[in-house]
Amino acid sequence: MKNVISLLLLSLIVVGCGQSREEKAALFAENEVKKILNDASSYEAVETRLDSAFTSIYTDYEACAAAYKIAELRSKQEALQDEYDREKSSAAIWSNSWDAYSKEQHRQAKKEMEEIGNRLKKVNDEIEENKMIIKNRYKSLDENKFCGWAIYHRFRCANGLGIKSLADILLVTDENFETLQIRMLLDDNDPQGFEQIKQTIDGIIEK
Repeated sequence: MKNVISLLLLSLIVVGCGQSREEKAALFAENEVKKILNDASSYEAVETRLDSAFTSIYTDYEACAAAYKIAELRSKQEALQDEYDREKSSAAIWSNSWDAYSKEQHRQAKKEMEEIGNRLKKVNDEIEENKMIIKNRYKSLDENKFCGWAIYHRFRCANGLGIKSLADILLVTDENFETLQIRMLLDDNDPQGFEQIKQTIDGIIEK
């Protein structure tokens, strides 16, 4: 019985060692993609392409995380600016009236402007902080150095309504397919997809 078990273990080791890079990449992609799906059972692999990965500002974790944050903050910034402009218009409307009601409306609008302005300043400061992270990473990064593998993976999965659709994702892993370095959807319309992140970074480093 021991001999049988030993032979089985040996055969498993041989099979594992015999995996090609492409097979390892496909398995790695499947495992990582399933972690982020609402319905992992709906996952269906379509295509996997493997390429060498080199250090780049566009796949640097800190730079991309800062770019993600900037995308979120810019949405907040836009909403707050709209609020601020509305209160500013309101204050202007009531500024030329001098009855008690008008004065109170003017006072409230000015107070709202001040509060929104403070929140807007905090968001603006956060945006600048994240811009500096990207700039500093760009200056310090040793680009074009081999760092592992870039996996371009296409798959199908069901959305919240149960409808299956195609999706493309980029995963960068170490050379042993053990550690995920970064994961980004390849969707031009996704505000946190690769193309949008690249545009954000380009605008900051003026590349």
